[in-house]
Amino acid sequence: MTTYNQEQYIAKALDSILSQKHDYNYEIVVSDDCSTDNTRQIIKDYQKEYPHIIRPILNNKNLGVSKNCIQNFRSCRGEYIATLDGDDYWTDQDKIKKQITFLDENPQYVISCHRYKRFYTETQKYEDDLHPELFIDKPDGFEFGQEYYFEKWLTQTLTMVFRNSAMEDTPHFETNRYCWDTQIFWTLLNKGKGYVHNFFGGVYLIHSKGVWSKHIDQQKYSLNYLSIEELYRDFHDNIHLKRIYNLYKKNLPWIKSEFRRPLNPEILSNKHFTIVSDDNWGEELYKAFNLPRLTPFIGTHIYNKDFVKLTDKFSYYINQKIKFIDLSESNNIKEFRHTYGTQYPIGKLDDIEIHFTKFRSEQDALNSWEDGKNNIVWDNIYFKMDASHEGENIDEINNFQKTQVKNKVCFLNHHDKNKLKELVNKDNLIIMDFWNPQSDIFFPYSISTFDVITWLNTGKAYYYQSKYDVNNIFSPVRKRFFHFTEFDGNNAGLLDADLYANAYQIRTNNDTEVIKISYDKQDEEYFRLSLQEPEHPLNIDLYVDLSEKENRHILILMNGDKEASLTMDIIARDENENDFSIKSLTKANIEQEYQWLHFDFTSLPHDQNFNFLLSRIKSFSFYINEREKAKGEVNILAFFAGSMDKFQELID
Repeated sequence: MTTYNQEQYIAKALDSILSQKHDYNYEIVVSDDCSTDNTRQIIKDYQKEYPHIIRPILNNKNLGVSKNCIQNFRSCRGEYIATLDGDDYWTDQDKIKKQITFLDENPQYVISCHRYKRFYTETQKYEDDLHPELFIDKPDGFEFGQEYYFEKWLTQTLTMVFRNSAMEDTPHFETNRYCWDTQIFWTLLNKGKGYVHNFFGGVYLIHSKGVWSKHIDQQKYSLNYLSIEELYRDFHDNIHLKRIYNLYKKNLPWIKSEFRRPLNPEILSNKHFTIVSDDNWGEELYKAFNLPRLTPFIGTHIYNKDFVKLTDKFSYYINQKIKFIDLSESNNIKEFRHTYGTQYPIGKLDDIEIHFTKFRSEQDALNSWEDGKNNIVWDNIYFKMDASHEGENIDEINNFQKTQVKNKVCFLNHHDKNKLKELVNKDNLIIMDFWNPQSDIFFPYSISTFDVITWLNTGKAYYYQSKYDVNNIFSPVRKRFFHFTEFDGNNAGLLDADLYANAYQIRTNNDTEVIKISYDKQDEEYFRLSLQEPEHPLNIDLYVDLSEKENRHILILMNGDKEASLTMDIIARDENENDFSIKSLTKANIEQEYQWLHFDFTSLPHDQNFNFLLSRIKSFSFYINEREKAKGEVNILAFFAGSMDKFQELID
């Protein structure tokens, strides 16, 4: 059990372990990550009452989720390890006995887990686990492996029992930054299969203070991506991990479009500056304001230690002649795996390295570097370092803060907040609520946390939500009152099935300009149409406004297999940037000949709140034979949303 500030829940969690009925010798290893509430004292009280069972590990300093988790696992001495978070609890008193008996009798399995209930503390309501449909025809449960581990969340920490021996030969656990239960359980499946039993054995609490519950979907996606990417670096040849990594990576442009908020260029008074950035974030900033790139730091990456040197003695280093070196000469050769073997030029300015990650030839890298050097605005330079790329970098952050340059900012991933206790100076430090290693995705994330306009205008770094009215930073939303798309190879990317890639396969026939969608689905899997194209510039925000009743018509030109039907959801965004699904009341039958399927939303409520939602529609989700198993193919030619008068005008 790993704990941090769970005084309200930990007693119930410990009692649920102690109430288990079995004859096994066991210990409860509780690793507390320097809680600031009464959690630690509760653990001590239980240890006094059960001195031969409870073994506390009370950290003297905050280690963070990953290190605390690994420390706990490595400390366990039993043949089997069961896991439980400090805010969850078990409900079946025979849970442990059932799982260990199963593992004793079935040596081919390394993991045993079971079903669970979700309890929402704010509403006091219970729900079943995420995929109850999987157990309909499997009364005892079923085995699973790595194949679909990251697609179907069958497990939670509170359900798991696994063989301690499977933790052997896993050195990457100590070095990985995102080594949480998802990474650990996936790695264990390298050693054997898992089995999920069809019984409810515990309750997973969802509350405002939960590690996951406090993050919105974009934060979850970003952290999941980082965790999967890190695993992929360790298991690069694993076909299942490669598939899920590519799926997440493919989704990144969609996340970018979902998260985009347009900056307001009218309040940017400083438009002639040089950005010295340790990654390509600076180039994305120039793009966002449509400004010339007055810097040599385009398509480059610089490690924190070198970037601090560069910042501290910028004039000296920038005037050194760049010398290209072989990868074997790099001080960061161990990090080369992050590029999965893709070669790129590495340059040196005296003793610091410039990694030209976006280039493939030394000449191209040199040309870009020299052009950028000639355009440096020497009296208006801004320095940006991202401390989220690296793990053990407290000294680098402190040293960056000590540099005497003006106009500097340092970013830190919100997941690394534990580092704050070791920092001498927190000025010019911005905690990023959303972080991603890819600059074109990270930039739209960063401006939702960092007041980039005030930084450029004044040199002062602010976390904007705590300082200023955000309406001054972002441009007003731009909307259209209808949307019409005739699909072809140029806009086929608006349709995707990335979340259900196994259920829907989307391909384009360039000769006939038809989008072909093959489906082999089980339940509520869907494909979607985005109205916010990822490639649009950041100063454009595309929403469709269907708030007026006469505009609430959706028509789709398509054909397909007989007996197929189509339903849909409208996805709208409220004033707090939360997304809502509005279910269609219509089910349209698909015919074998092309026809316009009509979805009429005019019967939806016409009030102020609902109208606002319908004024900010950003995508549509489509279900073929919703809640049914189905296989076949449909073809889509065009899509329209708006008034019937406008529709007739367009097709005439």
